[in-house]
Amino acid sequence: MGKSRLALEAAHRNAWRFPGSVTSVQASQEQAPANTPLARLADTLDLAKDEETPAHALLFYAQNQPTLFILDNLESLPQTDWNYPVLVDTFRLGR
Repeated sequence: MGKSRLALEAAHRNAWRFPGSVTSVQASQEQAPANTPLARLADTLDLAKDEETPAHALLFYAQNQPTLFILDNLESLPQTDWNYPVLVDTFRLGR
C-alpha cells in the first residue's frame, strides 16, 4: 500500500472526527493554473465563489466545522503555481 492510499484509508476510517468533511484532491502538472488543488477542493465542497480566494473560502468553511483536507502530490507542481508559505500561513493563522 502506497503513502497516498494509506493516508486516504486513515482519513476515511476517522471521518467521524470531521463532521465538516473529509475531502481530497490530487495535484498534477497537467492541470491549468486556475484549477489549483485549493480551487478544486472549494469546488468539490460547493463553496461560495464570492470569497477572496479558494484558500479563504476553505478556511471559512473549516472554521465552522472540523474538516480534513488532503492535498496529495503537491511536490509535482511547479513552484510558481503553488505558494507553500502563503498556504501554511493562511491555514495556521486563520487569515
